Amino acid sequence: GPAPPLPLGATFTVPWPPGQQRKNQQFSAGALPLQTWPLAYWPDGSLKWTAHALPAGSALPQKLEVKPGASAPAATRVTVRDGLETIVIGTGVIEVTVPKRGADLIAAIRRDGRDIAVGGRLVVLSDDQPDSTSGTVKQPAYASEIASVKVEQNGPIRAVVKVDGRHRGSGRDWLPFSVPLYFYAGAASVRLLHTFVFDGD
Repeated sequence: GPAPPLPLGATFTVPWPPGQQRKNQQFSAGALPLQTWPLAYWPDGSLKWTAHALPAGSALPQKLEVKPGASAPAATRVTVRDGLETIVIGTGVIEVTVPKRGADLIAAIRRDGRDIAVGGRLVVLSDDQPDSTSGTVKQPAYASEIASVKVEQNGPIRAVVKVDGRHRGSGRDWLPFSVPLYFYAGAASVRLLHTFVFDGD
């Protein structure tokens, strides 16, 4: 039988031979809704690599085939509202508010009209005596401070919002971070990838 439904949504890539797929080609995955974007081109301008996203809850067939054609319509779409102070992303199940400044990466996650999580931020604890086996160790906390928030992809199946900033505390700004947040239509969760640079001594 078919594989179990995707609980979180999925992204995958497909390579193409030179000259086979034109630059603006649309793609289909049969009855599954599909979002497509280019990753690389051949010197003749044809597609070399494409990326594709499937929504959460998609029941995958034994063999998933991507071919030229219009995608099946999505029953649930991811939405992005980019405002002056916040970006609000809806998956059809949850609504996530991402502020453009301050310490919180995620101000709130709402489901069925009520907040289920608020005030999501990064916190770094720094030991003043690394690998110490004796004595008192101080652990000052450094909270995330947002420098920029950018919508990198806005649906209809997948949306990506990238948050960049630094950690701040004890009169110090350091450890630059980058956190892309990934949202899929029909998903009850948010994926994120936290990368930071150690710029201390």
